Formats: sequence, C-alpha cells, structure tokens
Amino acid sequence: MNNSGPRYKRSQLEKRLNTDVLWCVALLIVMCLSASLGHGLWLNNFKDAGFQVDGDTSPALAGFYVFWTMIIVLQVWPKRLF
Repeated sequence: MNNSGPRYKRSQLEKRLNTDVLWCVALLIVMCLSASLGHGLWLNNFKDAGFQVDGDTSPALAGFYVFWTMIIVLQVWPKRLF
C-alpha cells in the first residue's frame, strides 16, 4: 500500500535556479513586448520613418517581426556579460 515510488528530492539550489530561469524568461518576454509595442506605435505615428525597409508593412506586422527579432537578440545578450 505504501508503494508510491521514490520521491525526487531537489536541492535548494535547483529550486532557486528554476525560479531564476522563470524570472529571466518573464523579463525577456516583457522586454520583447515593450520593444515590439514601441516599434508598432512608432510606425503608426511616424509614417515617413527613414529606417523602414518595406513601406507596405503594417505596424502590427512590423511589431510582430520586432518581437521575434528581439527574442533572438536578447536571449544571447546575458551570456556575453559573464
């Protein structure tokens, strides 16, 4: 009746690292969302932006592209610091 299998005991360091990783992912998503929202608002307010490659792209689609671009750029950034 007491054969429920062995319990996996996690150390305090593993628990701490799990929460730290979740905070890093949450921070990455917040930074990427703010960059994509800012880019979309910028393109919405300033139609004649000089840095825009394709003039036919809607601000929402450009913000979507910036979100994924920032995911790629920012997920590598902290590794360069250490």
